[in-house]
Amino acid sequence: MARPFFLLGVFGLFTWMLLPFLAPICLGAVFAAVCFPYRLALQKKLKIGASFSSILITLFVSVIVILPLTFIVISAVQTGIQEIRLTVQQGAPSGVVLPGLSERIFSSSNTKKILSTISQYYPINLDQLRDTVKGLLSTAALSIGNWLTVILSGIPGALLSAVLVVMGLFFFLQDGERALKLLRRISVFDNQDTQEILKYSQHMCRSVLLAMLASGAAQAVTFSIACMIAGVAGTVLITASVFFTSFLPLVGSAPVTLGVATFQFLLGNNEAGIILLIAAGVVSALDNFIRPMVIKGAGDLHPMLTFLSALGGMKLFGVTGVFLGPIVAGISIVILQVHLGTPPRRR
Repeated sequence: MARPFFLLGVFGLFTWMLLPFLAPICLGAVFAAVCFPYRLALQKKLKIGASFSSILITLFVSVIVILPLTFIVISAVQTGIQEIRLTVQQGAPSGVVLPGLSERIFSSSNTKKILSTISQYYPINLDQLRDTVKGLLSTAALSIGNWLTVILSGIPGALLSAVLVVMGLFFFLQDGERALKLLRRISVFDNQDTQEILKYSQHMCRSVLLAMLASGAAQAVTFSIACMIAGVAGTVLITASVFFTSFLPLVGSAPVTLGVATFQFLLGNNEAGIILLIAAGVVSALDNFIRPMVIKGAGDLHPMLTFLSALGGMKLFGVTGVFLGPIVAGISIVILQVHLGTPPRRR
């Protein structure tokens, strides 16, 4: 009678001990679930062992995905800190913006037209508004700089997480078959239902991961090219912002792309604003085209549930929770459907 409680206590202690590293290990397992069929195909085609084929797949994913993402994060943070330091004059009263950013905004013809239209309905004190905007810009710049500094100080932890993702990818690839056998043994469902759950889980991991990465990369590359054509500064930071905000469901990268375009209009750069506005529309169209094309069978997950699970995953696991949240939600739904006798249909 006491044996189940003892096993539960040991398993709970083991899980609690691994809790700080659970998110990167789970993300490595997700990558392994996506790459496992390729590992089997590579092993069969080259007639090599499981370990060597796992090493090859791990190296490929690390070079193509994990290392570039880590480099983008570090470069974006460093670029952001440099931009903030150039923008804000340290030690000046209330942090005066060096290049006269607020003056450029208020002196542009577009801003004057907007203020003129508003002043017809509401009285505006331009001097007071200019001081307010200048203070807000300086405060925002300092806050963003502090936030980026905090992120920069957390880079060693991010590098450790990247290493754990790579290790999880390799060991789950190498010992994936043993792990599946263990899951089948401890599953509370029969063999047929367990196999259905495992197949759908693998399909869910592939759909969510590839859809997010493919859509994010396409959006980031497209908008970065538009920024270079328009001659907008800080392209690296903008590209990284577009890529990572594209993971957010419903909202996506629209606040970044539209915000950058609107900012160019406020500065009076109409040509740059038009280019970026068109690019923002193209980016939105790419997202609506790529995600459904890649997700397909995983599209049974309701958009509202996808949004809430992504937010919950971010709160629990951090950035990796954007991937893990929808996957956990999808697997939970399929387990419930199998329990009720209505297994999901994979398109």
